[in-house]
Amino acid sequence: MADVSSPLDTLVGLQSDPWALAEPEPTTLIALWPHAQPPRMTEVQAALRRFIGDDVTVGDEPPAAEDSVLWTAVFELPALPRPVIIWSEPAKPLPPGELDDPQAEACKWVLGAETVLDGNDTLSSYTRLVRAVAGSFQDIPAILDVNCTRWHLRHDINRLFLCGDIEPPAEVLWIIHVVQKPAETGTAWLHTHGLWRCGRPELELLQIPGECIGPACELLGAIAELSLDEPLPGPGEPLEVGRELAVTLQPWQEVVTHLKSDIPGSITSRQADADNPHQGIRAVICELKSQETRRATQLWPKDIVLKVQRHEAALYRSQRATDRQAARAQATWSKLIAAFSSVPGRTPPGWSFLIKAGFADEDLKPTNREHLWFELLRVNGDRAEGRLINQPATVPRLNEGDAIWIDAAIVTDWRVCTPIGDFGPDEAAAMSQAIDELKSKAAVSS
Repeated sequence: MADVSSPLDTLVGLQSDPWALAEPEPTTLIALWPHAQPPRMTEVQAALRRFIGDDVTVGDEPPAAEDSVLWTAVFELPALPRPVIIWSEPAKPLPPGELDDPQAEACKWVLGAETVLDGNDTLSSYTRLVRAVAGSFQDIPAILDVNCTRWHLRHDINRLFLCGDIEPPAEVLWIIHVVQKPAETGTAWLHTHGLWRCGRPELELLQIPGECIGPACELLGAIAELSLDEPLPGPGEPLEVGRELAVTLQPWQEVVTHLKSDIPGSITSRQADADNPHQGIRAVICELKSQETRRATQLWPKDIVLKVQRHEAALYRSQRATDRQAARAQATWSKLIAAFSSVPGRTPPGWSFLIKAGFADEDLKPTNREHLWFELLRVNGDRAEGRLINQPATVPRLNEGDAIWIDAAIVTDWRVCTPIGDFGPDEAAAMSQAIDELKSKAAVSS
């Protein structure tokens, strides 16, 4: 709805920064309106003021972008750097089963909101925008994030955006699409949608084997997260993603010349029109040495992805992300312990309970910690005994296989691996439900 420059345009004179955008892409949210009558502008203003405060103001009403739009207004919301355009229009039909919620899919109206996020703190301003819409109208069943085509369902909204003071993870800002042809057998093209609104290039990985998609997504997400805090290096320059782990970035235009036309991510995948989102400012993550030899056979950082797959690589995370994950892990500690205690005797095949804790060596700054994974052996209140599963790089007093007691206060993450999937702090409720179902099935079969 906003009249801003396209993120596909580059600014003249910014050639020194090949990843610069002319303007961050506006963030657009579409909320399903569950009532028979459409929302009125005065109704929206009153609800925003009740939830946020009387600082909410309404400016001039801009012309509607489409004839179907019922009304459009420009709102000033506290703590958001740019005005927010809010409007109402009829809902477009959703495919049956799109949300697995017939009531949500039957909504006849939507409430839209669009703004440009704070470039210095996109996660906080995105969180405030979602909270403003979802918190002001608690009966909204779902919100579509148009930028990354992700639906936030009400239970996820409440868990991530409206529950306590812990902010959502940075990955709510983007989504990773996986394109694989032929499906499940060919190599995959992994690429993000959502980073343009953060003023960052979208990121890609090409020619990923099917068995490496999971760890490749982990690497891609880690680099996306790091890009929010630090400027990305120029093309061909090393980008350190972990201890003694480095990749390099290249504009997609430089890389696709090495790809056959039938490979996902090739120029054939991008030739549509000037507004194709797979064109524009996009950085392909490549093996560092491949740019020196110009080898077309292997563009992706194979060694690093395989190390991630074997749990031999610790990827860097921002301090903000580490603090957030630690807060979530400690807040859900009791659920982890309940799950561990519910499995009688020795952990059965296909199960593992892991905790991560941060340790600092005497020679490192107190804020610089190596985060190590332990297999959970037993618990005692707010303490747990764990066996170290990898050799530390910077903590010489610990060795792989050591069993030590760990206070919950230094736990920074946890993971429960089960035959039906893995669960972490953000999936604590789903984990409890899954474990109950597994126990029920085991009781019936016995």
